[in-house]
Amino acid sequence: FHALNQPLTTLRCSLELTLHQPVRAAEQYREELNHALDHAEQVVRLVSGIRELVEVDEPGAESEVLELDSYLQHAVMDLLPVAEAAGVRISLRRSSSCYVLFERQRLRRALFHLLECVLGSCNSGSVVNIEADEQNGEAVIALRVSLNTALGAVQPLDGRDREFEKRELARRLGLAMARGIFESAGGRLHAETSTETLFLELRLPMASLPT
Repeated sequence: FHALNQPLTTLRCSLELTLHQPVRAAEQYREELNHALDHAEQVVRLVSGIRELVEVDEPGAESEVLELDSYLQHAVMDLLPVAEAAGVRISLRRSSSCYVLFERQRLRRALFHLLECVLGSCNSGSVVNIEADEQNGEAVIALRVSLNTALGAVQPLDGRDREFEKRELARRLGLAMARGIFESAGGRLHAETSTETLFLELRLPMASLPT
């Protein structure tokens, strides 16, 4: 809840300063209101993320045997326009069909959050390689991101870059929500990061097709 307290406190302080400072030009007021709106949007995203994390432990629709590869492909296609607009190239390779026991909507949501998190970590010119395979009775999705280091390393979150702050918040929330949903189905999500690469590996128990 510290993450929720920070934007609320900043929002309150920003509005109080705007109200108590001497009359200023309309453009200055506009800038302060835009700043307040940014933090209000952060609160909305955080509340939405918290709600989704709570819903992970609540009973949903009945789980069924689903083809993970097909859902992964649809998730990639849904976010492909976003990736292209950001200058990010996505490559998807499927070695075999993998089936998992999952609730349909939760699987769609978890894959969307996972891919959205990956795209949020990319800069223009980055390449995302996604591989789906079967290993030792587990369905495995490996995501390898090669960042465009020609643009320089991403700067640490320090509150001075609002756009980066919003992207970082969305990335952390997306990863937490994806991890929570996958772990509720017996899965494991492993992440490794550096200044040049990002690696995520998802492992889910394989399910047998109904006879």
